[in-house]
Amino acid sequence: MIERVIHMWKNINKWKWLGIIVVLLIFAIGTYVTTSDSKDRITYTQKAKPQRKAKPVNQDDLPTKWQEVESYEKINDFYKERVPGLEIAQEKGLTTFPQETSKLPQRDGRMQINEVWHSGRSIYIFYSIDLSALITEETNNYVNNVPSVEEVKLKKKQDADTQTLSTHAPPMQYGEGVIFENRLYSMVQTIPIPKEGEPDRMVPNPEEFNQQLLTSMTFRIDGHMYESKSMPVQYTFDPDKNRLGQYTFDRTYQNDGLAIEPLELNLGITESFLKVRVDHHQAQFNSSMNATLKTANGQQIPITPFLQKVEGKENIYEGYFRPVYSVPEEVSLEVKNVHLTNGDSFSFNVDLSEINPKVRGNTSVNKKAAEIYNTDVYIEQLNTHGAHGMDVRLGFRPQDFEQPKKLIGISPRQMGGPAFERPKNVHIESENGKEANVEYGGSEDSVYINVKDSLVQDASNLEITLKNAVFTEQINQTFKAERE
Repeated sequence: MIERVIHMWKNINKWKWLGIIVVLLIFAIGTYVTTSDSKDRITYTQKAKPQRKAKPVNQDDLPTKWQEVESYEKINDFYKERVPGLEIAQEKGLTTFPQETSKLPQRDGRMQINEVWHSGRSIYIFYSIDLSALITEETNNYVNNVPSVEEVKLKKKQDADTQTLSTHAPPMQYGEGVIFENRLYSMVQTIPIPKEGEPDRMVPNPEEFNQQLLTSMTFRIDGHMYESKSMPVQYTFDPDKNRLGQYTFDRTYQNDGLAIEPLELNLGITESFLKVRVDHHQAQFNSSMNATLKTANGQQIPITPFLQKVEGKENIYEGYFRPVYSVPEEVSLEVKNVHLTNGDSFSFNVDLSEINPKVRGNTSVNKKAAEIYNTDVYIEQLNTHGAHGMDVRLGFRPQDFEQPKKLIGISPRQMGGPAFERPKNVHIESENGKEANVEYGGSEDSVYINVKDSLVQDASNLEITLKNAVFTEQINQTFKAERE
C-alpha cells in the first residue's frame, strides 16, 4: 500500500514538472513571436554594445576628461551629431556591427570595433576602448598624453600585403569621445579602400563594395604605439541604397549660342549631384557656374562651382553639393551665371621699385592696370614674403554692375580634367631676364598670382600676361524639377 502511494506521488510530481516545462515553452515561443514581429526587434543597443564588462577605474587617473553619458542611445546621439547622414544610414540598415574585440598589447584593457559605415567617400569606424587601457602609472611628461588613433590597416585574408589608410582622427580631447560603463567611445574616419594602382586619396566616383577585410587599429597612448590584432570586419557600400530621391527637370534654356539643360538631380545620404548639359557655340564652358538648389521649405544649397566632365558624354557635366536630409517632392535649380572662356588675354606691368621684396609686408597699390570685357583690372595689393617671393592681388571691377558679361577670377580649367587641376595660364617676364608660367586662383571679383623669388630679385618691373581669361554669362534662370 505504501509503495503504491509513493509511486502515485512520483507520477504526480512528474506530470507537475512536465506541465511547468510546457507552460515555459509556450511563454518562450510567444515571446519570440512577439519580438520577431516587432519593428524594433534589434535596437542599436543590442547590436553595438560590448559583450563583456570593463574594469572599473578611478577617472581622476585618466590622461584627460571626457563627458560621461548614461546609455548607449546617448553614445549614438554623440556619433550622429558628428557624422552627417549617419542616422539615415542606420535607419536604412547600411551600417555593419562587427563586435570584434582585441586586447592592446602591454596595456591593461581591450578595444572593440562596434559599428562601421562605408559611405562611399569615407569609412567611419565607431569603436570603444577600456578606460583601464588609457591609464599609465608613470606618465611621460614630455609628450602629448591625450590618446589618439594613428592608423588603420586593412588586409584581405588571402593577401600578404596590408593597406594603411589615411585617417581623420584628432587627439581624443574633451568633445572627441564620451564615457559609458568604464569605456571611452569615439570614432575614426578614413578614406575608402582604393583600387589597385589608385592613389591613396578620395575616390572620385564611389562604386559598389562588399568585402570582409582584416582590420587593425594603432593607438598612440602616452607617446607609445599599440596596435590591435587584425579583426574580420565587413565593409559594404551600395550606391543605389544611398540614394534618397531622383528628379527630372522641365525645360532647356537657349539664348545667343548658349544652351543649358539640367538633366538629372540625385539626392543622397552623404552627397547629392546634378547632371547638366552646357554648350556654347562661340566659347568654351569653363566647367564652372554659379548655381543654387532651392527646396519648398526654404533650404538653399549651393552647387559646387566646379563641375566634372562626364567621361564619354559630350558637353555633359556633374556638380556635387551637400546632402539634403529631407526628400521634397519638388525642388528648383537657380542658375545665376555660367563661366566661359574664348582665348582672350590681357597684360599689365607691376612696378617693384617702391617695395623691398626681401622684407615681409603688404603694400596697397589700388591702381588700374588693364581693361577687358568692360571690366577694369586693378592691382590692389603686393604681398612680399622675403625669400619666398610675393603675391600680386588683382581686383575686377565691372563698369556697370548689371552688365551681363564681365571678367571674373575663377581659374581656367583643363577641359575634361579633374576639378583640382588648373593650367598655368599666367606668363611672367621679369626685368632680370627670367620668366615663368604659373597658375592662379581667385573668386568672381579677385585673383591671386604667386611670383617666385627668382623673378623678383634684382628686378624693378614685371610684365604679367593672363591668358584664356574667364568671363561670366549672366542668365538668372530657374529650372523646376519633380521627383520621379
